[in-house]
Amino acid sequence: MRTLELHFANPVPADAFEGLPGVREAQVEGVSASFTVEGSVDAIVKAAARFETVSITTHEPDLEEIFLGYYEGDRERAA
Repeated sequence: MRTLELHFANPVPADAFEGLPGVREAQVEGVSASFTVEGSVDAIVKAAARFETVSITTHEPDLEEIFLGYYEGDRERAA
């Protein structure tokens, strides 16, 4: 899991990144978009290429986020 932040030259449609594989959460507001991604970011990068992209920032999870991700996955499998 990682977080990906994109900033664009102009506002992008809120639905521009819907249904992309590996995206667990997406938030698009004006010229900014942020994603929580599991696995490859390829689909997001390709979708972003349709717009003038100013910057891309990624954040790797810290140990607490990794632990919580495993714990939530165990809870979902047990349900």
